[in-house]
Amino acid sequence: METKQQELENENLNIKKIRKLNKKGIAVLFIFIIVIIMIIMAIMGVFKKDVEKEEKKEEIKNVTENYVAYIKINPSIKLEYSRSCIDNKCENPIVNNYKLVNTDAIELFKDIDLLQNEKDLSYVLELICDEVLKKGIEFDTVEIYSDWNKLDNYLNTKQDTTKWSYKINLLNSKQIDDTIKSDIEEEKVTKDKEKEEDKDKEEELAKEESSKKENVEKENKAKERVEGKSLENNSSNKNNSSTDTNNEKTTSNEKSSTDTKQNRDSTVIYLSDGVSYYQSGGAYCCVDCFSDELINELRSAKGYFVNIADSCTIDFIKISKLSPPYNSSTYFGVDLVSKIEAAGGENCASFGNGPEPLTVEVCDLYNLSCE
Repeated sequence: METKQQELENENLNIKKIRKLNKKGIAVLFIFIIVIIMIIMAIMGVFKKDVEKEEKKEEIKNVTENYVAYIKINPSIKLEYSRSCIDNKCENPIVNNYKLVNTDAIELFKDIDLLQNEKDLSYVLELICDEVLKKGIEFDTVEIYSDWNKLDNYLNTKQDTTKWSYKINLLNSKQIDDTIKSDIEEEKVTKDKEKEEDKDKEEELAKEESSKKENVEKENKAKERVEGKSLENNSSNKNNSSTDTNNEKTTSNEKSSTDTKQNRDSTVIYLSDGVSYYQSGGAYCCVDCFSDELINELRSAKGYFVNIADSCTIDFIKISKLSPPYNSSTYFGVDLVSKIEAAGGENCASFGNGPEPLTVEVCDLYNLSCE
C-alpha cells in the first residue's frame, strides 16, 4: 500500500515538474518570437530609410528651380529666371524670358534684345541698368521684387564685378503680379493727369495767343486813331502857322519891345520866344476801369489832348517836351500816365514826333496858357 501511494506521489510530482517546464518553455518561446519580430521590423525600417534616401537622392540629382523678378527703376521690367541643380550643386541663375512692363520700358528697350548675348541673371541686370543710364535716367538703387530667398546672397557674390546697389524685396509670385498691376494702374493715372495738364497748358497758350492777337489789333487801331489825330493837329498847326506868320512877327516885335523877363508870368508860355514842342501819343486799354471822374480830370489836364475811344480804350496826345527856356514840368499839370495806370490801364500803343512850332491853336488844344 505504501509503495503504491509513494509511486502515485512521485508521478504527481513529475507531472507538476513537466507542467512547470512547459510553462517556462512557452514563455521562452513567446519572448523569442517577440525578439524575432522586433529584429525583422528593425531590418525593415532600416531598409525603408535606405529606400527613401535613395528615392530622395534620385529626386535631387536633377532639379530646376523657377523664379520671377520685378525690376523697378522706371523703366520697369519683369524677368523669368531659373537655376539648375545636380547633386546639390546649383548653377548660376539664367533669364529665360522677360516682359517690358510700362511704356517707358517699351520705348527704351524696343530695339534691344536683353538675352541676345548672355542670359546670366547678373549680366542681364547690369545690361538693364547700363541702358537706362545711357538714356539719362539717374538712380541710386535698383529695387527688385523676387520670390527667390537667396537672390540677395547671389548678388552679394557679384559685388566685385557690379557697380550697382540692389535692394531686394522678398515676395511670392502672386504678390509680385499684384505689385506690377498696381504700378501699371498708378502710371496710367499719372499719365492721364499729365495729359490733362498738357491739354490745359495748350488751351492756356491758345488763350494767350488769342489775347495777344486781340491786343495787337487794339494797339493798331488805337495807334491809327492817335496818329490820325496827330496828323490833323499838325496840319492845322502848319496852316495856322503859315497864315498867321505876319501877325506873330508883329506880336513878337511888340512883345520884345515891351516885355522883359522880370515882368513875365511864370505860368505863361510866350510864343514870341519861337517856342517849339515835341509831341508823343499813346493808347491805354482797360475793361471798364476808367471812371467818369477820371475821364473828366484827364480832359482838363494841361499838356494833353484826350480822346475816349470806347469804354475800354483811352487815346491821348501829349506835349512831351518844350524848347528852352521852357520846362515841361512847370507848365503841365497832373501826370496823366500814372493816373491811367493807377486805374488799371495797360499801354497798348505809342508813338512820338517833333519838333513843331507852338501856336495859339496848339495851346488851346492842349489847355496851355500862351501869349
